[in-house]
Amino acid sequence: MDRLHCNYLTAITWAALADGVALEAERQKLDRVATLLHLLLGAVEDALTYAAGVAPAR
Repeated sequence: MDRLHCNYLTAITWAALADGVALEAERQKLDRVATLLHLLLGAVEDALTYAAGVAPAR
């Protein structure tokens, strides 16, 4: 289940970075999603780093 939650967080992180930057409001929403999914501290930062370096498969 954790893997599914991490994949979901990464997918919505790609959406947040679609314009090339994650605004503070987007970051707060990502933090909230991570909390609701019971992900570890740092999950959002990991997702942002990963999403910034990897283009989503289309």
